[in-house]
Amino acid sequence: MALSPVQIAAIAKGVVEVFARLEVDLRVTAAKHIVREGVDAEAARRAIAATGGRYSREVERAIADAVVRSVQAANATDDVIYAAARNAGILGPLVPATDAAIVKAIIDAGILSAVNAGNLTATGAVLSTQAAFTAALDRALIETLSGTVSQTQAIRTAVDEIARFTPTVRYVAASGRVIERSVYGAVRSAVTTAAHQTVGRVQFARADAMGVRHVEVSAHVGARPSHAEWQGQVYGYPEPFTSICGYGAVDGIYGVHCGHSAAPFLPEIMEPTDYSEVLSRDAERDYELSQRQRLCERNVREYAGRAEVYRAAGETDAARRYEGLAAKWTGEARAVARQRGDILRLDRMEPTPNFK
Repeated sequence: MALSPVQIAAIAKGVVEVFARLEVDLRVTAAKHIVREGVDAEAARRAIAATGGRYSREVERAIADAVVRSVQAANATDDVIYAAARNAGILGPLVPATDAAIVKAIIDAGILSAVNAGNLTATGAVLSTQAAFTAALDRALIETLSGTVSQTQAIRTAVDEIARFTPTVRYVAASGRVIERSVYGAVRSAVTTAAHQTVGRVQFARADAMGVRHVEVSAHVGARPSHAEWQGQVYGYPEPFTSICGYGAVDGIYGVHCGHSAAPFLPEIMEPTDYSEVLSRDAERDYELSQRQRLCERNVREYAGRAEVYRAAGETDAARRYEGLAAKWTGEARAVARQRGDILRLDRMEPTPNFK
C-alpha cells in the first residue's frame, strides 16, 4: 500500500490546525467588538474580514505542503518496489517520476484544487461570522431599547452567542439541496480528498510509464461495507482494478472519505500482504470508538475556543469554566485513544512491500 490509513487521515492535519486558529480568531474579533462601547458594526465586519485575510498565505502554504508531502510519501514506497524490480531485471531504468513535467502538472493541479477549496471555506467562515456578529448585535440592541434587560446583560448574552457560534460553510449539491458544514469538517474533507486524489494520479502516471500490470489495494479496520468488499486484494491494472474499486468515482478508491490506496504489485518478486489480522477485527466496535474519539476531539477544540472568546471579552470566570471542560475532554480523548491502541497499531503500519 502506498499510504497507510493513518497517513491518509493525517493529510490535512496542518491545514486543519490553521483553520482551527482562524475559527477562534474570527470569534475573538467579533467578541471584542461586541464589548466595545459605541461599536461601529461596519468597522467590526471589516475587522472580521481582515482577520480572515491575514490567514490567506498561511492557508495556501499549508495546503501546498500537504499535497507535496503526501505525494512524496507515496512515491517513496513505490520507489522501493521499482528499485527491486530493476534489480531483478523485470523493469528497465526508471524515468524519474515518469516525466517530471507531467508529474509537476498533476501536483500543481492538485494544489490549485485544494487551495480553491480552502479559500472558499475561509470565505464562508468569514461571512458566517460576520452574519452571526450582526445578528447578536441587533438582538442586544433590541433588548436594550425595549428595556427587557440592561445593556450589560444584553452584551453578555451577545458574547455568549458568539462564544457558542460555529462558523459554517454552505454548499449547493448537484440535486440543488443546500448543505451546511462546519469549517473544520469542510476543509478537512476538501484538502484530504484533493491531496489523496493527486497521490493517485501521480502513482498511476508512473505505473503507466513503467508498464505495471498489477496493483495491490490496502486494507484498514472499519472500512465502509462497499469498500470492504474489495480491500486488501491484488488486481490486474488498469482492469479490473478500475471497475471493481471504482477508481475515478467520488465514492470509489481515492474518493471522498476513502482511507485506501494502491501500490504497484509485481507477482514475480512480491507476495500479497497478509491483512488477516486487520480483516478479522470487530468493525462495529472499532467504528464506535473512532466516532467517540472524534467527538472528544471536537469538544476539546470547541471548549478551548470558547475559553479564548470569553477571555478576550473579559469574562474570566466563563473562560476558566470552559478551560476546565476542554481539559476534561482531553482526558477522555486520551482514554479512548488507549482503547483504540491496538487498532491504531494496525492502521499505522508503515507501507512495506512484501517481497519474496
